[in-house]
Amino acid sequence: MFITKIKIHFKNKYLYWLSFLLPACIFVSYFIYRNHEILTVDLGQQYIDFLAFYKNNLFSNPLNFIFTFSSGLGNSFIGTWAYYLTSPFNFLLLIFPKSQLPEAILLIISLKTGSIGLSGFYYFQKFFNGDNKIFALAASLAFSLSGFVVSYNLNLMWLDSLILLPLLLDAIDKLEDKRRHYFYLTMITFLLWLTNFYTGFMVLFFGLLYFINTLLNSSFSKKQIILQYVTKSFFGTSLAALILLPSFFEILNGKIHSDTTLSMEFQFPPYQTFYKLTIGAFNFTEMEKGLPNIFLTSIFTLLCILYFINQHFSIKEKLLSALLLTFLFFSFSFNPLILLWHLGQYPVWYPARFSFIFSFYAIYLGVQVLAHTQEFSPSSKIVSLLLVISLSSFLFLNLHQKEFLNQTNIILTILFLLCSLLILLFFNYKWIPVIFFGIVGLEVSINLIASLDNISYQKNFDYTNFTKNISESTAYLHKYDSGLYRTEKTFTRSDDDPLSNDYYGISNFNSISDRSTINLIDYLGLENNDNSFTNNFATPLSDSILGVKYNIVPIKNRRKLPAEQ
Repeated sequence: MFITKIKIHFKNKYLYWLSFLLPACIFVSYFIYRNHEILTVDLGQQYIDFLAFYKNNLFSNPLNFIFTFSSGLGNSFIGTWAYYLTSPFNFLLLIFPKSQLPEAILLIISLKTGSIGLSGFYYFQKFFNGDNKIFALAASLAFSLSGFVVSYNLNLMWLDSLILLPLLLDAIDKLEDKRRHYFYLTMITFLLWLTNFYTGFMVLFFGLLYFINTLLNSSFSKKQIILQYVTKSFFGTSLAALILLPSFFEILNGKIHSDTTLSMEFQFPPYQTFYKLTIGAFNFTEMEKGLPNIFLTSIFTLLCILYFINQHFSIKEKLLSALLLTFLFFSFSFNPLILLWHLGQYPVWYPARFSFIFSFYAIYLGVQVLAHTQEFSPSSKIVSLLLVISLSSFLFLNLHQKEFLNQTNIILTILFLLCSLLILLFFNYKWIPVIFFGIVGLEVSINLIASLDNISYQKNFDYTNFTKNISESTAYLHKYDSGLYRTEKTFTRSDDDPLSNDYYGISNFNSISDRSTINLIDYLGLENNDNSFTNNFATPLSDSILGVKYNIVPIKNRRKLPAEQ
């Protein structure tokens, strides 16, 4: 009986299971092939130390999340906790030993990727009936392994907002539902602020734009819907005030001093954004100061454009959608709009951090076309052919304009454009939904491999061996000296080593570092930049002022610490 119920449940919900498992398995399979090596750039030099601190202190010393001496010279940790560590997925860290922390992070990112697919399918499937729900599965896969996720997965604290984005739009759609969904929008708003207030703001801002778009297309009582939206959004934001307010004041002491210069200029020619529709359009240069990651598969690129010539949608709907899509597009390059999306700050590394919203909305428009099309009209087929020719020519004409615009990537992209064209030409063929899904799955997989093969990753044992040795040394010091003092080293793995290894140091790397602390470090002549500092160039006087009592130095041929002092 129990087995029968499981079979019935799986039969009815198998697409939900697939929407979660497919992106998660595709993502984790790539890193299994790379020996579970997930640590790179900030994930390997900053976030992993925050996550280690989270694991070490959540239950043993939770007050450290309010203030800790392990962060620089002693700082409030509330802003850091709110920005990096409030995802519920982080609870999984507690079941892993410290020696397997990189593998735990890989699991968390993989589960988040799967959850993006699941929430995307939950939203998209409502537009389809019966076997056509496989189109929703393809759309969810395209979103969960879109250019943003593939490129910025290392910023795992942002991924929760992608999970909640489809649910926010679903909650807004349900404002017109006669059934009362009392806490849906309130809870989603609260969770967006809670899990990461930075990308949460971006999603909520887009939610406002989407709400206005929906409102202008609605025939319902606008006054009632506006009241519901404002009230529920306000309550959701108020619930998160406990985190938002202290984080806001910490940001005033840190990132508010970053570059906020307003200029009515474009950072790059907007047409270059189309380069990123190419497979494998990512590398270290793109990570630092590149173009927005908008890859969403060839078929959904074509479908998004076909939305605007589809006869099912009114001119008003098309115009409003075009305005919103255009606004998102120019937000990537026009400086005032960049500041608007990024809370008044120009991003330092990882440009266009809201590009997932553009990809999602473009996929959403493509879903609308699929949901209302039995067979594409001759005009749609002609436009599709012209689009494929135009995009192919555009990419070849710009060969080598960017490092990732190489011949292999362009040929792969054109092949998928041609496959997409064939799907649209023979859309009424009975196996098209399955072929459609297969092409999307193949393209996102190839893009993931082609993109991440351009990135180098740290060996996991570089982190685990280092932290094991330092933790043994600091534990030895704590055993024989339980006083209040600082410890430093003559070698380093990251500037956040004190957070990973449970000791009070000086070095710190944090995007919301306190400005007055950095100024003091600078006055003392120690190494520093806008968001990090170390004890390099220390003197006996500076060590005395800052309370550095011990220095850990490597000793050749010493395998173990002495049993007695």
